[in-house]
Amino acid sequence: MRILLFLLLAIVLAGCATQPPPPDRPADELFAERVQALAAKDRWQTSGRMAINTPSDNVTVSLDWRETGESWRLDMRGPFGSGAVQLQGNAQGVTLRTADGREDFAVDAGELLYHYTGYQLPMAVLRDWVRGLPAADHDHEMELDDHGRPQSLDQLGWSIRYTGWTESDGLQLPSRMTLDGPDINLRASLRSWELGRD
Repeated sequence: MRILLFLLLAIVLAGCATQPPPPDRPADELFAERVQALAAKDRWQTSGRMAINTPSDNVTVSLDWRETGESWRLDMRGPFGSGAVQLQGNAQGVTLRTADGREDFAVDAGELLYHYTGYQLPMAVLRDWVRGLPAADHDHEMELDDHGRPQSLDQLGWSIRYTGWTESDGLQLPSRMTLDGPDINLRASLRSWELGRD
């Protein structure tokens, strides 16, 4: 019995040792530093999977998102009518391409994606939310953890919850998040991140 108690105590202590102690600085100060550091990274890439749930449909898609300055590209592969969708955009607008050869152009990426897939995603602000940032120039409510990372973010009628984090280039970035919007729920699992500068 004493051996068993000793082993349980060792496991508990080992688990405690793996948790980094909270910093001795205010969370909002740490968050401001994180925002500044991410702003200096004008190239980033993430990939993973996202479950899309609506009252009439439930699908899972794989995604690969790359941004370089004002240019960006999002590849989504899943059970769309064409099997895959690629969005490629910049300050002038966005081009959508499908696996079966269709191509279209629009100013609004969200409207274009909705036209081809039927899913209303907040493309104009999703690039910020996916990095754990509130979209600029829009009111929001946010709760931070002790490390200055968002735990929850409410903005533009959406509720975002961050449930996992990973590190890339010394910065904490979301690895798991849920987004609840009007008649839609998204669950994203981002397995890799790369950050850089031109």
